[in-house]
Amino acid sequence: MAAVTAWNRVKDLSTFQMLNPMGANLAYFGVAATFAMSGALMAFRYRAEYKVSGTTVKPYDAGKIGSNTNYWQLADQIRNFSYLGIGGVLALTSLMATFGVAVGLNAQAWMWLGLIGTLTDTVVGLIRFLGYDKAYSDS
Repeated sequence: MAAVTAWNRVKDLSTFQMLNPMGANLAYFGVAATFAMSGALMAFRYRAEYKVSGTTVKPYDAGKIGSNTNYWQLADQIRNFSYLGIGGVLALTSLMATFGVAVGLNAQAWMWLGLIGTLTDTVVGLIRFLGYDKAYSDS
């Protein structure tokens, strides 16, 4: 009875190996596409200039301190365009891997671009810190 129980456990766990990788790659595609879409919408839609009563409103003007660098705009543009670029590449390679093309490239892209994304977020955090510090010292 113990041997049959052990064998059934092995059979049950082995079904996880037989799952179709298409579903996992589509999930990765969805995550990466959402990441890219977030960057694109923030860069081109929600932070774009717009008109109110004939006056052009520039959303980053509130972050400008004197005539110096607008750290909010700089950090936001680095973040948005890196999300768009990294997410776009990862979405493309994940979609290709879904159909069995460039599976190894997809794995490498997720590894290296994930690392680059982490470093980019660190740089964005540092730029924001510089902006907060500049605003504090100017106040």
